[in-house]
Amino acid sequence: MRRRACPSLRKRFVCRTLGFGPKRQKELPSVDLRELNLHSIPTCFMTSKPPNNLWGIRMAIFWIVGIQGGVMANAHDRMIPDLALEKGLDSLTLEARCSGAVHRVDPPCWWSGMQDSSLQLLVYWKALTQEQQKRSDGISTVQWRLNSSREGVRLLSSRSAGSKDAPYYWLNLAFEREAWTKSSSTRWLNIECRIDSSSPWKLAILYPLHPRHSDQGTGFKGAGLTPQDLVYLVMPDRFANGNPSNDKMPGMRDSLVNRGSDIARHGGDLKGIVQHLDYLQELGVTALWLNPVLENDVAKESYHGYAATDLYRVDARLGNNMEYRDLVRACASKGIKVIMDVVHNHWGITHPLLAKPVDSGWVHRWPAFTRSNY
Repeated sequence: MRRRACPSLRKRFVCRTLGFGPKRQKELPSVDLRELNLHSIPTCFMTSKPPNNLWGIRMAIFWIVGIQGGVMANAHDRMIPDLALEKGLDSLTLEARCSGAVHRVDPPCWWSGMQDSSLQLLVYWKALTQEQQKRSDGISTVQWRLNSSREGVRLLSSRSAGSKDAPYYWLNLAFEREAWTKSSSTRWLNIECRIDSSSPWKLAILYPLHPRHSDQGTGFKGAGLTPQDLVYLVMPDRFANGNPSNDKMPGMRDSLVNRGSDIARHGGDLKGIVQHLDYLQELGVTALWLNPVLENDVAKESYHGYAATDLYRVDARLGNNMEYRDLVRACASKGIKVIMDVVHNHWGITHPLLAKPVDSGWVHRWPAFTRSNY
């Protein structure tokens, strides 16, 4: 019979793994570490400098959760299989960890080895403090810095945007050394901020920079289309329902599933496509073109994919980012290319950057609702 370590022992192990001394251990809040996963590590466990490597983090997480098999998932359904933990965390699952007043960063992660050595981050700020609200310059007083022991990356500039009701910040980074452009493992950036020059610096964002692989681990390199390709267009919601449990997702605005309605969702998903790849192969299909699969969290008619509300996450009623990756790998194994339909000019009305725009000039608005001509 396998012995399970008590929570206090697990806590001491994690603290030692992350480099915390006895004094720091006592400062940690009372949390049940057995309930943690990689994405729910509280801010108190985030060190002032990035981990030297991911092995210590992985060992700590294995010890906390006591994994024997299966998966771990966070509230956003970004799943982490055991295999990914053993062979290097997948870039689709490991995203920025935000704390304090920061609640989101776009993009949630990035890759080394890109041709453009610059990176611009959009930081979503939860709300201004009462003191900031009183000041006319309450947004612009926030200061940012990069606190990283790794060389080759700089924070060039930062600026505020939005309004007091919806503050945002632009952070402009630059990568200089080859070590950052050709890295073989995930690197972490510690981004700190403070409300003004008299306030202490606090860790706000732990940002991952993943290694870029030409084939993303599939063994199948990207290729363009040719006149010889047979392209099959699929509207995922209308194709096949491989997982009925995701037809209705708690918290999403459109819960209507009715195969007898032209405008309701029918329940098709990514898993349903994977289950019918043999059928597509028998037809002679060499390229699969999916309607947009990004999140469309709008009140109605969300089946088509052209009302994106999150440009970095697959719609939960179709699956998740890992399932999309698995679909691409399954297609690659059968010699089928996958075309990703990218239409970033098609946003749903509930997209956060429409509801609370960064800048009024981003979107042309009619005085009253006016239907477009598409």
